[in-house]
Amino acid sequence: MELISRGSSSPVVFIVSLLSFRSFFVAHSIPKCL
Repeated sequence: MELISRGSSSPVVFIVSLLSFRSFFVAHSIPKCL
């Protein structure tokens, strides 16, 4: 929850968390396509 609160003040943390969430989602969506 600390990262979310800091995301409003620092865009970098928000972007990194967003990219990590996207990579996590893609990693789980690939096996479903196969």
